[in-house]
Amino acid sequence: MSIPRRLSREAAQRDGEVVRIAGFLQEYRALGGVAFAIVRDRVGSTQVTLKKGVAPPELFALLADLPRESVVEVEGTIRRSEKANRGSELFPTAIRVLSRAETPLPLGVVDKVGADLDTRFDHRFLDLRKPEVRAVFELRAALLAAFREAYRARGFLEVETPKLLRQGAEGGATLFPVDYFGQRAFLAQSPQLYKQMLMAAGFERVFEIGPVFRAEPSDTVRHLTEIGMLDAEMAYIDGAEDLRGMLEEVVRAALGSVRRSLTEAENPLADGLPELAAPFPRIPFETAEAWLGRPGAERDFGTEDEKAIGARVEREYGTPFYYL
Repeated sequence: MSIPRRLSREAAQRDGEVVRIAGFLQEYRALGGVAFAIVRDRVGSTQVTLKKGVAPPELFALLADLPRESVVEVEGTIRRSEKANRGSELFPTAIRVLSRAETPLPLGVVDKVGADLDTRFDHRFLDLRKPEVRAVFELRAALLAAFREAYRARGFLEVETPKLLRQGAEGGATLFPVDYFGQRAFLAQSPQLYKQMLMAAGFERVFEIGPVFRAEPSDTVRHLTEIGMLDAEMAYIDGAEDLRGMLEEVVRAALGSVRRSLTEAENPLADGLPELAAPFPRIPFETAEAWLGRPGAERDFGTEDEKAIGARVEREYGTPFYYL
């Protein structure tokens, strides 16, 4: 019977057991009669310890000749160790090379030396191996799951609306046209029309998480041309304050869930998530204008204005969330 593969975090808890791990060879060091290899997988890393006279001699030569970021599979016995990574080390009996990395590597994965943006994009598969990059993907996945959980717990039904439309929902100036079998169609810029249709059909509470497309040039971090949007609709309300209260509940529940799940997964981004108190501050438009030094101007706020207002709210109210 074959030994099941264990992730590094799980393998570390199996003291005295024979386990099999697999991942990227992050580092190899030989120090006289002992050598150390670090094998990284999607949840962490395992220290593989080779001692002369204990480990098969051919394993030393195999690892010494293997480039970093090669993919390996290691079988051996896990032992607790206060000095080792995650408090345990793996003493190998067999190592198999699954994929040998080409050299030289165009960029490092765990190195402190950075790489320019073009290099990172040209070799994106390597860049995505960086633990700090993966942490962002994990944060996004946890956030989407938490929002879904929060909305469903409050009686909302998740829907999926069409993304190829005959016409736009918010005017035609920002639509991406596409050829639809000889006819003209557009990429969806909003699910608004379909949400309203569902309200008229008596669905009462719906939400959608999906892509929207807007043909507006953008060179900001907001990626206006293609974004993921969370959109919800709710019927039978007495006023806008009902919507604000519901949104506060959802956001607070979602962020609390994300903080707990990322902390459990040892994701470093968990520490940066705020603990939110309700209600969120309500900032009148006139107050924000006064903060910006132009009371009564009645001008729309730009990006820099929004940043300044957000910074003021954080200073005075201690929260990044507010209603304007």
